[in-house]
Amino acid sequence: MSDQLRRPEHGGLRVAPSTIYRLLRRMGLQTRWERLAVLEAHSAQAAGLLTERTRRQMGAAQRRQAPHIQAEQPGELVCVDTFYVGKLKGVGKVWQYTACDAACSFAVAQVSLEFSAQAAARFLTSHVLPTYRAAGWPLQRILPEGHRDGVTDRGNECQGAFDKASTKKGIRHT
Repeated sequence: MSDQLRRPEHGGLRVAPSTIYRLLRRMGLQTRWERLAVLEAHSAQAAGLLTERTRRQMGAAQRRQAPHIQAEQPGELVCVDTFYVGKLKGVGKVWQYTACDAACSFAVAQVSLEFSAQAAARFLTSHVLPTYRAAGWPLQRILPEGHRDGVTDRGNECQGAFDKASTKKGIRHT
């Protein structure tokens, strides 16, 4: 697409491919199928024609989209996830624990050398909860990583000690 923008008939613009990709991803058009579906929908509005195959494919694409997670007030729903950062020379394996508020995108993160439910529970009780208390936001509900259609992957780090810590603090664990 960036090559097409460089053509004289399109203004001869120079845009990095990564910029084009980020823009398409932001608009939900990162795959060729998603872009074709938009064109076909536009064509269908203009001409009113859709093939049965296209209807099936469009329906399947809409079902694959993840539901939007929303909260009205900070602390109402906090999404927690763990990311493997990598192996650092002289340090070992490194993970990042992240909590992001669904209402305002406020985030708390911690880098750790430990990947366990105990480490996730410590992150919750020693970093997330004090930060929310200081801001005056009650932490009501946690959504662990891997959320799809109301179901989580319930990774090992979000069970056991993490479950107990959130329950003990009166936080619902979705």
